[in-house]
Amino acid sequence: MKRLSITTALLVVALQLAAAQGTIPFTIELGASMDIPNAPKLNSPAAAQSGGKWLFVGGRLAGLHTFKNATQQNPVNNFPPPEMNKLAWVIDPATQQVWSAALPADTGPFLAATNTEYEQDGDTLYVAGGYGLWPGSTTTAGQADNMRTFDTLTAIKVSSAIDAVVNGKPLAPFITQIHDGRLRVTGGDMRKAGDWFYLVFGQLFDGIYTANEQSQTLFVQTYTEQIAVFKIAPSPLAIADYKTITPTQLTAANGRPKSTDPAVDARPFHRRDLTVVPIMTAAAAPAVVARGGVFVPGQINAYRKPVYITGPSAADVRIDSYQQFMSQYHCATVPMFSAASKTMYTTQLGGISLYYLFPPTQELKRDGGLPFIDEITTMTVTPDGKSSECIATQTLPGYLGAGAIFFPSPTVARYENNVLKMDAISSRTLVGYMYGGILSTGPHSTHGDPTYASSMAIPIYITPKASTCTIAAEAAE
Repeated sequence: MKRLSITTALLVVALQLAAAQGTIPFTIELGASMDIPNAPKLNSPAAAQSGGKWLFVGGRLAGLHTFKNATQQNPVNNFPPPEMNKLAWVIDPATQQVWSAALPADTGPFLAATNTEYEQDGDTLYVAGGYGLWPGSTTTAGQADNMRTFDTLTAIKVSSAIDAVVNGKPLAPFITQIHDGRLRVTGGDMRKAGDWFYLVFGQLFDGIYTANEQSQTLFVQTYTEQIAVFKIAPSPLAIADYKTITPTQLTAANGRPKSTDPAVDARPFHRRDLTVVPIMTAAAAPAVVARGGVFVPGQINAYRKPVYITGPSAADVRIDSYQQFMSQYHCATVPMFSAASKTMYTTQLGGISLYYLFPPTQELKRDGGLPFIDEITTMTVTPDGKSSECIATQTLPGYLGAGAIFFPSPTVARYENNVLKMDAISSRTLVGYMYGGILSTGPHSTHGDPTYASSMAIPIYITPKASTCTIAAEAAE
């Protein structure tokens, strides 16, 4: 599935970079992909697991949106309601059994949203926001107000919901939902570290998702440009101790933007569709890092500087100086921490990227069209905070990873935030699966390469044996 040529020069800016060989202290290996019979093809759902089974709600039944065949008189809704996932799904990867059930009538329309923010905390799946069809409305050509960003927070009792779907019981008793305008966000990401939830970046989008040049009157789009920090009270369900962090609150040392900064630095939180990853700090404390995201204001360009969040105050947020090369769009990730070396490793599985590895010459090249990739890249952060990326020799079996889920194996030792304990892996180990997301038939959907939602389940193995990879680095002057 590797690209052999780039045919459209308008979108492609090739920049040769220094490509040196490096190593990482483990080997990541993909098992044979599992095509589970009757498994749903899901792109960007909310997901959780319990008892070895996976639970899904929401997401899309289609691949990447497109802006094709649209006119100002007939704008295209790129998130049409028929492509919404309106069911709760359960998959047992061990037995390859699949079950589904209709969502409750009251909470279901909000859970059928796409690009929600979610996090599993113990046996509870929290789902916030998302974009979908307002309950009770019908789709009408040119109608701008029936597609909205939701203001909901939903708590799902995971084990009970799985049991209900599998055994045909009512789902409603295990789903609680409230409305809170502070959670009216889509395309961000939500993670928990310690006692705090972090709702990171994203946007508020109301109306039909269509191209700007078709009609700017059919939608309203506002990026949050903030990190929302809060606690969740489970019973009754409520948000507590809510506050926000914006770039102007940062210290200069932590990356506070200057008025003279270029766009990419002047508005560093203007991001959506990014990956927010649980990590452990060098002191073995749980934290999160926001990587990638789009779009730089006024540009078809992705963000490259990671944002580290180690606590609930602005003083705990730092914009890194490192410039990320690979996988800027939300993708499945495998986070691992070595307490012995105090080093954090995050393996990024494909997705959409600003750079890719050109096979004939093994050169790293930049593609301003943000192509789908099949590369597997491990981001290493050493105890002194220095980052590097190493691209594995093995690739995904296609242009996969964007909008996909990584389910860690229940038997693998993990920290409280689901980061894998790397030092506990003593032999070749199944650490989890990548499931779903977008499958593209080529690097650029805009070039006519169709995309689809995937139902592929790919086993991920880790062996504590050093492996070679290609280090991503800027070319020497």
